[in-house]
Amino acid sequence: MNAEIIGEHYQIQQQLGKQTGRRTLLVRDMRNQELAVIKLLLFGSNFQWQDLKPKGWAD
Repeated sequence: MNAEIIGEHYQIQQQLGKQTGRRTLLVRDMRNQELAVIKLLLFGSNFQWQDLKPKGWAD
C-alpha cells in the first residue's frame, strides 16, 4: 500500500488499522510534508451500518 496517492496530494505511509468497511491510514501531505491520519469508509453491496457502530452504541 505504500507510495499510493489519495486525492492527488496525500501519500500513504502506513496502514494503521483495518476493520470491516474501513481503513485507517497514516499519510504525508505532499504540499507541506506534514503527517496526517485518514479514515477511509468503504461502501459496497455488503455494507451494513451496524459494522461501523462502536460496541455498546445505542440505536
